[in-house]
Amino acid sequence: MTKMLCCRSMSSSLFALASALAVATALVSAEKLSKDDQLQSASRQRSPQARQIEGVWDVTVVIRDCQTGGVMRTVRARNMFIRGGTLSELGALTNPILRGPGLGTWRYVGGDRYTAVFRFTRFNPDGTFAAIQKVTRTITLSQDSNTFAANAVVELFDVDGNPTAPPGCATETASRFE
Repeated sequence: MTKMLCCRSMSSSLFALASALAVATALVSAEKLSKDDQLQSASRQRSPQARQIEGVWDVTVVIRDCQTGGVMRTVRARNMFIRGGTLSELGALTNPILRGPGLGTWRYVGGDRYTAVFRFTRFNPDGTFAAIQKVTRTITLSQDSNTFAANAVVELFDVDGNPTAPPGCATETASRFE
């Protein structure tokens, strides 16, 4: 009986210790919010307009030659701007075997302007790693908040984060998905 009480007491103590460590870890993590995270949060709280981009969007992306502006190709995507400043992106007409979903953040800049950045992984047809693609955008939301236009810089990186090609350019138009 004493042995059983001892084990229960030890289990309770271990549970309490684990709980305390979890709370401490969460507090330390909260303190480590980057300056950018704090600015994003503050900008979204300043104005209800900051949240107007929230929702799901059908996006047409025109990949362009950065020097001439000439069209190289057009791709489709879906973006979800989530309250709190996160962003999910999926290539709508892209083979899902060749690329992963995009994950990133967005920020309200002011007026009708936003910035967003996301990354996704590209794969070769045989399933091996090809590149990490980073897209950085400046977005202008329409007056009725149902469309937007954006300019984007597209960068490719190897698995170690080294650039593998010069940055590319793109323009985007989007409609709210309903």
